[in-house]
Amino acid sequence: MKKRLICASLAVALLVGCLFTGCSKPSTENQQSADRQKSDAELLGTVVEGTYLIEDGSTNYVLVLPASALAKETFAAEEFNTMIEMATGCTLQIVTEYAVPANAKYISIGNTQQLKTAFPEEAFESLKGKQSSYFAGSKDNNIYIAGGTSYQGEGSLYGVYDLLHNLVDYTFYSETEIHVTESQSVQLWNFEPQFIHPSIEMRTHSTQFIYGHDLVNDRFRYINFSKGSTWDHTTNGHSQLMAFVHPSEIGENGVAYGQSHPEWFVDPYEAAPARNTNQLCWTAGGSAESRKELISVVVSKMLLYLQMNPDSNIFMFGQHDNSNPCTCQGCLDAMQEYGGTYSGLQIDFFNEVVDQVKLWLDAYQPDRDVQFVLYAYLFTQAPPVKQTQEGYEPYSDRVIPHDNVYIWYAPVNGNYAFPISSPINQDISTELAGWKSVCDGQIYVYIYDLNCCNYYLGFYNDGTTQSMLQTFVDAGVEYVMDQGVSDTVNVPGFQDLKAYVTANLMWDVNRSYRDLAADFIQNYYKDAADSMQEIYDRILDQSAYYATAIDVLFTTSMILNLATSYITVGAETATFSPEAPSTPSEPGKSYDVTISSSTGNIAPTKSGIYFEAPANDASYETDWTLAYNPVSADCVKVIRGGKEIVIGNVERGTIVKYGEGNYFLKTDTWTLGQTFGTLQEGDILVIGGQFKAPDGTILNLTTSYITVGTNTAIFSTTMPEPAPEPTVVNAGAMQADSRGKSSEGLYFKLSANDAPFNPDWTESYTPASVDCIKLIRDGRTYSIGNIAAGTIIKYSETEYYLKTEKWMMSDFYPIRDGDILLVEGNFLDAKGETALSFSSNYISMEYGSATFSETYPDGSAFNKVETGMMGEDSWKDVTNGVSFTLADNQAPGNPDWSLMYTPATESCIQLVRGGVTYNVAIPGRGTIVKFDDNRYYIKADNWAMGEYAPLREDDVLIVSGDFVNSENGYVLSIPTNYIGIYWERPYFYDTMPTEKPAKPVTEKPSASRGAAAKTAKDWTTFEKFAVTKLEKDERGRTPTGIYFRGAENDAPFKEDWTALYSPVDSACVKLIRDGVVYEIGIPGRGTIVKFGSAEFYLKTETWNLGDFMPLQEGDVLVLEGEFESQEEEAVLSIEQTFFFVRGRKVLIEDATGENAKPMVELLNSAKA
Repeated sequence: MKKRLICASLAVALLVGCLFTGCSKPSTENQQSADRQKSDAELLGTVVEGTYLIEDGSTNYVLVLPASALAKETFAAEEFNTMIEMATGCTLQIVTEYAVPANAKYISIGNTQQLKTAFPEEAFESLKGKQSSYFAGSKDNNIYIAGGTSYQGEGSLYGVYDLLHNLVDYTFYSETEIHVTESQSVQLWNFEPQFIHPSIEMRTHSTQFIYGHDLVNDRFRYINFSKGSTWDHTTNGHSQLMAFVHPSEIGENGVAYGQSHPEWFVDPYEAAPARNTNQLCWTAGGSAESRKELISVVVSKMLLYLQMNPDSNIFMFGQHDNSNPCTCQGCLDAMQEYGGTYSGLQIDFFNEVVDQVKLWLDAYQPDRDVQFVLYAYLFTQAPPVKQTQEGYEPYSDRVIPHDNVYIWYAPVNGNYAFPISSPINQDISTELAGWKSVCDGQIYVYIYDLNCCNYYLGFYNDGTTQSMLQTFVDAGVEYVMDQGVSDTVNVPGFQDLKAYVTANLMWDVNRSYRDLAADFIQNYYKDAADSMQEIYDRILDQSAYYATAIDVLFTTSMILNLATSYITVGAETATFSPEAPSTPSEPGKSYDVTISSSTGNIAPTKSGIYFEAPANDASYETDWTLAYNPVSADCVKVIRGGKEIVIGNVERGTIVKYGEGNYFLKTDTWTLGQTFGTLQEGDILVIGGQFKAPDGTILNLTTSYITVGTNTAIFSTTMPEPAPEPTVVNAGAMQADSRGKSSEGLYFKLSANDAPFNPDWTESYTPASVDCIKLIRDGRTYSIGNIAAGTIIKYSETEYYLKTEKWMMSDFYPIRDGDILLVEGNFLDAKGETALSFSSNYISMEYGSATFSETYPDGSAFNKVETGMMGEDSWKDVTNGVSFTLADNQAPGNPDWSLMYTPATESCIQLVRGGVTYNVAIPGRGTIVKFDDNRYYIKADNWAMGEYAPLREDDVLIVSGDFVNSENGYVLSIPTNYIGIYWERPYFYDTMPTEKPAKPVTEKPSASRGAAAKTAKDWTTFEKFAVTKLEKDERGRTPTGIYFRGAENDAPFKEDWTALYSPVDSACVKLIRDGVVYEIGIPGRGTIVKFGSAEFYLKTETWNLGDFMPLQEGDVLVLEGEFESQEEEAVLSIEQTFFFVRGRKVLIEDATGENAKPMVELLNSAKA
């Protein structure tokens, strides 16, 4: 308390002294020259002389968005027009990728077809998982801006802001001050293809006037932490207990967790049953069984949140905001393995949680990129590491965060008036280094950029901001949360300036904070700029002076203990060092080096190897700043999988000399490349030859062989004995997997074998030779096996994934229709112990699908059916599509509407609207339904036609081309048909209609849900089977349905899940949500699957139950009535049964159940 009072007194003196007296100016850190080199965060381009984007207030350019544009991509187009209109009075038409007017020039925003056509070779992999980074480029006077697709399109938005800065000098200073250069004409700019990566990928500044304001956050390029879809807001912050396991939450046994499992919580339930500040015990009191059950509960809740928040990418397991850790004996004992740190306990616990969650993600949402975040705060702030001679290393592999687990380091005890590198912040500097050693870039940081004692007194630490952010960048920090003042009235001045400067430094830490501040003051205060600049400078300089005085007062008792320093005097500068500088060697001189180490330690994360050699006079620096480059690439080689590969990079400092006989061989990705920059156990590095320092000094290194182990490396001057021959495992024939083809690879299956696998996808197999994978394209055969990369992933006993990424296929990427891959020969695991041996397996690509065979494919794997022309159907409604007929053919159909055919290309369906023709088909989406022998339905809803739905009066659809069902192997080949939408009904033509037909005399029949699904079979004649004793199935609920069981009966079932039963009336399925009853059954749509004599599955997809899906927590589904199957000619009769949604689990009761009784009353009152 005494320190706070003195702080307040000095702060008052600071304000008075600055505003009314002159003051000396102590030096301030991090002032930079405005002259600086281009950084990764800058978009650079050149003006195209004589060519205009906008000329005299008009333009022929349009803005192009993807058909399914992300939220921020759409907003980016709107922002472009807002700023361009402000500057020129002109706006650009916004169109989708399939509706670009002929001969129009455009600015493409997002992952459009135009982008893919213009830059098919660009390595967009670098944007995967990135929220802010983006690609920019120009081609043929068109401009392309595209961010990653893992989030909501923020990268594209930020790229548009940079584009606007180039075009019209757009700068956002504050909510009330935006600058653009006004002109009737804007010259076109050209941008060489480039990837823009901000210094800190994700950024938040929580000053009150920013926090929660979408527009201000977007324009400052901040993440709006208080809302939005990036963070799951049920779990962020200090919410571990409330979100996952609350002591008052009722478990399956009907008892509160705090009573049934008191060992899960720090505080006893009797003392505080509803206390939200209770912490979890991560060892469950030392009981392994109870801990396992606790993890299961947390996993179940996490899976529920993943389904409830499909657009969220970041989920937190946040400890509570207090210093109340568990002190049970179980925790105290377990902590010893982790150096007595609570952070080790926390990471170990949640690693297990995330591993189980990731299995679900891999199975159901393999393309979803999710990050799980843990606080390092208060009692978990210290990292679970020990200090070694080389730096820091984790106490155990169990405390290394697994993939997708991030640490949010929140050093609440820091003095943010000083740089992190200052001795005053030694604890933070040490902790950050420790976290870096275990996290390998998976770090978030939370800083406290305010005066917590009193907002009004201010906290002018602008001079240290740049240094602090640079420290975080060097530590590989992915996200910085800067907590500012949260009051809107009692706050000091220059908060807008602080937000502007911090936003720009977070984006590009190489900029000068002084220059940014001056720019803000000049454009924000305008006529008062000179006076405000003087006030700002005085406040800033006095803040630095008093902050120093305060810290000296409280950290040194007014005594300065100066350590010995060596000051080397140069021409205009001096260099400080705590150690005597080394004597530089004679430039250009050579020194022979023979490694004397027999073993050497491997640095954490395998970033390098330490070794020693006899002392010599070759140059070195104790601060590790002197590195020697290989003179030729073959000075560094690796032997992996029996193959010797040259990997040296003559442009990279590879050997660091930090003592007379002390060396460090760098083996990170920056030095040795993406493939070999991560050492694998069993690798043999071969180093030898000349390595040259910047001053010309040369090390002549005797050839050494370095065998990589787990934590150490073995050195030898001779080639180690070869590893034993791998165990050969016969792979057998490759089989199709229902998941088919992803954008970057092919799923397939093999019969069970003894080859190792890992569910976390880390068990990969590398081709033994380039001939192990061949590509047959356009009649020519190419050997494309990459002997340096794991190409086949084995992630279960029978499941595999063949990578077809760009870096695997090089110039042959991407794989395309007509290609044939031949897989044969041996594929080795990382240790070289197992060879997965394939006989000839052919994979042919057709209609975007893969077909597997053991012989060369002879002709198409698909059965193409020439359909002939479309005919008129008896059902005329065009609300969501068009019903039509075709001549009988052998292509399969299904009366439950489950069998659909997808368009092979975008042009298979064209829409003529207002004289303009658009390609509206969306490949990969089921669009044509065959529901009877000769009856079909072409869907024209948002799913099938995107923004062009619904159909409008006078529209004309042009249907022509192939429609594919990859599961049954059939293709409907439809000749060109024209469908005119006139008088709310379809008319069919074989040429483009030229006039509208006369209005029909008879009115069209009224349509009801499912009317088109009616068939000639009368379900009332089918055999009926009562389904009784419905109960829950242990498999519970999935994202698409609910498993349940019933008493065995003789109703037909099929183990392949094709026995589908549809409600005969909408009232057969009811939904009770928030006390309101809805009838949601859709006749004709298979809703109940019977796949065993007593096993059922209730489908809860939009297709089956309409727009009320997906289900929500607290929903109640009611089944009552009859469900018919046209295929099986059978009816299931179900008495009133209630399905209560409880997370991933479902409670099932008949009308007599205690939970069901109020529902019965509600249904009866609804009828009344």
